[in-house]
Amino acid sequence: MKKNVAALLCLLILSACGSEEKSADKPYDEVAVGYTLEEARVDGCVVFEDSDITAGQEIWDEFLAQTGAGKSAMVRLVRYHSLPDPQGYAPELYEEIKDEYPAIYVADLSFDGKVYSLFSIEDGETYSRTYEVLSRFEEAARNETLRYTSVVRYVLVHDEGVTWEAIMQGMLSSQSGASIDHWTVYSDYTYKDE
Repeated sequence: MKKNVAALLCLLILSACGSEEKSADKPYDEVAVGYTLEEARVDGCVVFEDSDITAGQEIWDEFLAQTGAGKSAMVRLVRYHSLPDPQGYAPELYEEIKDEYPAIYVADLSFDGKVYSLFSIEDGETYSRTYEVLSRFEEAARNETLRYTSVVRYVLVHDEGVTWEAIMQGMLSSQSGASIDHWTVYSDYTYKDE
């Protein structure tokens, strides 16, 4: 009897989702290694290339709408990092790190109605963290020499009263224990040439 109920539930879920399997429905270990940028785009992930969102904005917006309403939701985040202009590196450092790029990192961000959970595997290390708050920070470029004019960030934190300035101060502080536990899951820059 239990098998029949489970089979019926699976059939209903598959019918509701359609026949095309999206990345967020695939087990994490199927996409954590060897995943490509093209697959991430097709699979319906929220894709960031060198910290800027390039695909899945509507998926992210839906995640925010669901979680903002207190509903459970999950989104898969894919970060693609390329190696910037080699002239910005000492030649020996560039030679040492060039084979590590481009790099792709996959993370699952979920909300169960109470807390946010982030699960990822980066460089062979597994990260699994929970946070109470997903805060939105928007700021203008701090000086005119930067390539961007403004940036929007969504950051996982434990306290909704935390400011981006406090996070930055904690990161720059030389005092031990001054840093604020946080995880930036979204960033979107507006560049001067846009």
